[in-house]
Amino acid sequence: MKLKNRFLTQRIIVIFFFFIVTSVGLAILLYTFNNNIVLYKTPSTVLNDAYIEGNIKPIRVGGVVKEKSIKYINDVVEFVIHDDKREMKAIYKGVVPSLFKEGQNVIIYGKFNRNEGQFEAKELLAKHDENYIPDNYKNKINNLK
Repeated sequence: MKLKNRFLTQRIIVIFFFFIVTSVGLAILLYTFNNNIVLYKTPSTVLNDAYIEGNIKPIRVGGVVKEKSIKYINDVVEFVIHDDKREMKAIYKGVVPSLFKEGQNVIIYGKFNRNEGQFEAKELLAKHDENYIPDNYKNKINNLK
């Protein structure tokens, strides 16, 4: 009987050890992902007063570029993005993607400057819909027809 109890005790210890190691590994993995995931907010969320007060780190904001709002001043682009509720002025200094235009979905990464009332973007990503086909592929498709 002693042999069976010893075997059972060892098995329980091994299972408990693997459970602890797996739990610690999962906790580290989730902690790492939580710190590195940057989801994007909408202009309505960013312009919420409570959010503006607590915003100390860069965020991503997604919205649609408002019609007739793009202004190029030297190497700075000023534009307005909006969602279905609110709109927000944004500025970006850098190379503008070729898909960036009025009515296009964009995601900007940076900080909201509360004093100026505008979002200062460090990155500008232009999104396209699922029907987008690059020009060189359009030409190939048209030639096949």
